[in-house]
Amino acid sequence: MLLVIKILLLASFGSSTKVWAGYHEGLNALRHGDYETALQEFLPAAELGDVEAQFVLFSMYAREDGVDEDLDKGSHWLTQAIKTADLCIASEFSGCE
Repeated sequence: MLLVIKILLLASFGSSTKVWAGYHEGLNALRHGDYETALQEFLPAAELGDVEAQFVLFSMYAREDGVDEDLDKGSHWLTQAIKTADLCIASEFSGCE
């Protein structure tokens, strides 16, 4: 529940417009069941610290959406999403840019 709150708070701080290439392509691919393309689009963004991409990858591994269930990889991306959300929320509340 805390993770959901953190991600919702993070999203409310202006992350509605994604600037990284492939975000919309990844979402469309995910919606249409093209998990290979979704993985190719979200993985680079997740590796660069995008919390939404990290959470999507966690979800894909946890639900076996186009990937083999891999609890280690799923756990890794969930942990990264939590850490990223914590950093972003702390930055927003402290006035840091």
